[in-house]
Amino acid sequence: GPLHPSWKRRHHRATPCTVRHRRHFHAQSEHSMNASLSPLPDQVAAQIQHAFPALHWTDASAIDHGWDHLVVILDRSLVLRFPRTPEYRDRLHDEVQLLAALEPLLEVRIPHYTVEADGAAGYPIVRGHELRKQDFLLLNANERSVLAAHLGAFLTTLHTLTPVFLASFSTPRNDSVQDALEYQDRVAEVLPHLESGQEQDAARRIVAELVEHARDTISQCLTHGDLSSDHILHDPEDPRPGIIDFSDRAIDDPAHDFAGLFEYGVPFVEEVYAQYSGLRDDSCLERALRYFRAAGLTHLLDSLATGRMSLEAARDAFRRHALRSIDGT
Repeated sequence: GPLHPSWKRRHHRATPCTVRHRRHFHAQSEHSMNASLSPLPDQVAAQIQHAFPALHWTDASAIDHGWDHLVVILDRSLVLRFPRTPEYRDRLHDEVQLLAALEPLLEVRIPHYTVEADGAAGYPIVRGHELRKQDFLLLNANERSVLAAHLGAFLTTLHTLTPVFLASFSTPRNDSVQDALEYQDRVAEVLPHLESGQEQDAARRIVAELVEHARDTISQCLTHGDLSSDHILHDPEDPRPGIIDFSDRAIDDPAHDFAGLFEYGVPFVEEVYAQYSGLRDDSCLERALRYFRAAGLTHLLDSLATGRMSLEAARDAFRRHALRSIDGT
């Protein structure tokens, strides 16, 4: 994800408490229509039959490389999510309830859960494909403006939910200062694996800026937590984007939800922000860009701790976030 250090403490100390924007950019969406699918193992089929005995299907595939969930797609129409940890089991139940309450308030398309049992849950697939940078560049100016308006409205609604509304749900609260200090503690682990002095200097600079500005956050609100091309779905037949995977939602700096959008370039981020009437402040997009830059560190830390991403792939992710142009070209 993009760059924010709200390290989720699901790993032991050796792991890089994956920052919320850990996946931003080029991780596989959990259920896109063009996802890379694997045959369904017998063990998983038995798990489905146990949790949902009334379900029947003729075709089933699994996406087993997700960070938080094993995802199964039945007949290319129903998405089932099986949490990998007790933490995400609890969070999934809460997500089912939260999205049901959110859906009437939103114009974007979000998962509408229809089955839940034994810690797992499922919903009819949200149509579309991940809006990767190369796909975004194919949109015309009007299509980009419509997308910006929808994203701005979505974030406005999400970020202005009242405490009374949120009291019904269990949402973790992140601490920007603690996150920045953890990046500071862990950056030394990354430096030996960067291939140039320029990259090492960029890593140090990213962390120094996070620490320096950690107290800049003016307000907190409910955030999606991983709003990026992985979780923004485009359907040519429906102007409303699909927004999926609310697993990393948190009470946090609203700037986090703009960080992943920097993949599409600064002009688009500014267009979304112009359509946003939520918790605005003068430094929001500056913080968002810092979070975007920092996401590359998260990929490296997680690669070193878990091996879920190769070190070379993590270096590439670091370069995309810390060094690449974000001018929209």
